[in-house]
Amino acid sequence: MAEQLRVLLVEDADDDAALILRALKKGGYELEHLRVETAAELRAALERQPWDLILSDYAMPHFNGMEALELVKEHNLEAPFILVSGAVGEETATEIMRRGARDYVMKDKLARLVPAVRRELAETREKERQRQNQRKLQAQLNQAQKMEAIGTLAGGVAHDFNNLLTVIKGYAEIALQRIKAGEPGHEELRGILEAAHRSTQLTRQLLAFARKQTAHPQRLDLNQTVGGTLTMLRRLIGEGIELRWRPAAELWPVEIDAGQMDQILANLCVNARDAVGGDGLISIETNNVVLDRDYCAAHAEASPGDYVLLTVSDDGTGMSPAVQQHIFEPFFTTKGADKGTGLGLATIYGIIKQNGGFINFYSEPGRGTTFRIYLPRRDEPQGEPVAAAPEPLPEQLVGGKETILLVEDDEAILMVTARILEGLGYRVLTAATPGAALEVAARHPEKIDLLLSDVVMPELNGQELARQIRASQPGIRCLFMSGYTADVISSNGLLDQGANFLAKPFSLPELAAKVRATLV
Repeated sequence: MAEQLRVLLVEDADDDAALILRALKKGGYELEHLRVETAAELRAALERQPWDLILSDYAMPHFNGMEALELVKEHNLEAPFILVSGAVGEETATEIMRRGARDYVMKDKLARLVPAVRRELAETREKERQRQNQRKLQAQLNQAQKMEAIGTLAGGVAHDFNNLLTVIKGYAEIALQRIKAGEPGHEELRGILEAAHRSTQLTRQLLAFARKQTAHPQRLDLNQTVGGTLTMLRRLIGEGIELRWRPAAELWPVEIDAGQMDQILANLCVNARDAVGGDGLISIETNNVVLDRDYCAAHAEASPGDYVLLTVSDDGTGMSPAVQQHIFEPFFTTKGADKGTGLGLATIYGIIKQNGGFINFYSEPGRGTTFRIYLPRRDEPQGEPVAAAPEPLPEQLVGGKETILLVEDDEAILMVTARILEGLGYRVLTAATPGAALEVAARHPEKIDLLLSDVVMPELNGQELARQIRASQPGIRCLFMSGYTADVISSNGLLDQGANFLAKPFSLPELAAKVRATLV
């Protein structure tokens, strides 16, 4: 099949034009062409439509090939410009090549024309392919940088919000100890606590997006993990939608928190259910894949290596290009009011990045959506979780008579935590800065049983403060608290692995139980 070619021919001689066009047709091209003879005609032709190839004579009555080249350059065209002339010297030909012509062919040697055209068209297409790849990679980089910036912001907001929730929950629980069920104000306080609890779930989702969620990764067979959730997933999506499960044989292991994996599957299947709307199909598949350097060169987020691929597809409504640009951003949702927080896909994005993988998708309006999750192959465990899962809280609050040095740079948290601890029977010494805490510890004449300290503070972090306090209080126990999670703090060198840790916002029972467990 002949190749289509749009040719702009700058030529004043009818016979020469016919010979050039005949040579191109003989070379296998089907031509759409236009011949011009003046600068005005050339300018009009360049503005009229794009061209694949521009062939120009040099010596013409009204202007020459050098001027034609300059006009083409003014329009920033990528089409190759080839000089085809019967009267051009070597010096002139060299100069026009230096200025941007791609080749020159003498009219008495038109056998060279088709090979020159093929070579230049191939080079032009290759350059365009490289430019498209570069634009794609730049877009991926820009998106990654945007998501990183949003993640940093979300993590900071979640940390500060956790501090506020700690104060709200603390005072509400203190008040509830005084106002019994049935008394005025009790139900209102219960409502405040319930709202604070829901807000805590929100901050956890933000921390997941920011890759600062507490996780306990373990080696998993995704086939077993997905298979174990199928009953739950079928309940989530309803009876009208077929759930098709296609596990790969001999699947490689991955390392991820099992609860996070359930979260990913539930979020993707709920989104797919909403996209399908009625009867339809949701498909879940697993595969082993090896990503090479060629694939990674076109996907900025990928690194070469072995991956387990989890694919979740639906035949629902699909997404428009405008929606696709924002789907991983927190709080972005296309659902109606009270039908979604916009954190589902943002949470998935954060979890996958936290576990060293990446996620991409393909969607077209009316043709459904496919999400592909790549998790690194883990034949050997990469590490142990920083903190153990929390123990069940006792039904009755247990306090004590020990002395606690409480160090917290947020005044509101300092005050409410001190009141809770004093209400539990402890003797509480308070300090708003690490420097003040060192002074209190140095001049306190008796034993201090426990240091309860924030981790991230000015002057010293909590762990450095603990090391210095042990100089004057060698037997002191330590419990650290923070709005950031234990694994994030540990990864930044701010907390030793296995240290006693309490995540903000904490409830009164959680604080009571953790303090007691640290002291005994």
